Amino acid sequence: MVATGKIPKPCRRCNGPLTTEVYCRVCKPIAAANAAERITERNARHDRIRGSARERGYSSTWDKLSKQNLAENPLCVKCLEIGLTVAATVTDHIIPIDVAPEKKFDKDNLMSLCTSCNTLKGKTTDKAIREALG
Repeated sequence: MVATGKIPKPCRRCNGPLTTEVYCRVCKPIAAANAAERITERNARHDRIRGSARERGYSSTWDKLSKQNLAENPLCVKCLEIGLTVAATVTDHIIPIDVAPEKKFDKDNLMSLCTSCNTLKGKTTDKAIREALG
């Protein structure tokens, strides 16, 4: 066992060998697989409630526009603002389309974001815009 300054404890899964980690060497990959399965199930439940991209109004026209936007703007604009260089994976609407549906295909209403920034924007900025507009 490597000295890390942590107090060894029994594995959380099998209550077996002492470890400074949460799980022992044997249980760690099993726990990771179980966590991945739970995430997959959670995402599937979320998708059933939310609906598919097509059900939410995203068409092949949107797919082409999004790909074009990412090709022209391959870096996350929010990360660039703070000096980080991160590849963009998502084309997002600056003003959400449920607020301004007429701007759905407006290139001036698009920005390239990484997944983390897109998630954060959806939980903060988009929510604030919706609340401000009532």
